[in-house]
Amino acid sequence: MIWKIKVWVLRLWEYIRLWPFRLWSLAKWLCWIEHPSGSMVFVRWWACLFMKIVDLTPIPYIVEMILDIVKWNTRSLNEDEKVVIKSVFGAKVNTNLVGVDDQSWFAKRNVTRAYVGLHTINYYKLIPDSILVHECVHIRQFHVHGSMYILEAFYAQYWGGGYNYGGEAGLLAKKEEGLMAFNFEQQAEMVEDYYRKGALAPEIYRRYVEEV
Repeated sequence: MIWKIKVWVLRLWEYIRLWPFRLWSLAKWLCWIEHPSGSMVFVRWWACLFMKIVDLTPIPYIVEMILDIVKWNTRSLNEDEKVVIKSVFGAKVNTNLVGVDDQSWFAKRNVTRAYVGLHTINYYKLIPDSILVHECVHIRQFHVHGSMYILEAFYAQYWGGGYNYGGEAGLLAKKEEGLMAFNFEQQAEMVEDYYRKGALAPEIYRRYVEEV
């Protein structure tokens, strides 16, 4: 419980610190400076607009706090997990904010292998380090884009091209467009592959990883 109180304080500070950036993100969204690409653009724009407005309120923070209380077994990252995450993201993912529920009800019933709820990684018993890295991409997406990452990841899975980013050839083909040429699940998948390949990963992977 002491860890949870500490992480609530840290997440509250993070919410306050990011608030001006969330406001600026909303302004860019309203002005179409930032907007969805691909299919269902109109529906996604409105849905993400709603999420960006919600992000200006403490609702995401409060919801996450309630889930931490309800899911009593949620824990902090262990040292090995922190090493894995920092080896890929450096300081871009604040490991002090990240929680783990390794007794996830949904994962236990094979609804999904692993998923992220804002700062909490959910799975059942054990996941490979590469999947841990994949889920941390979604945490990073939450910090950069806000809660809309949930909608965009859901869209990616069912209508936006899935997880297949095209491998090295796909990355080379879109290198001028950059990371946002790929949907949110493809972004996570390429970083997962980068970690899995290790020292054998082609240099183009690092270029995208540095954009995350």
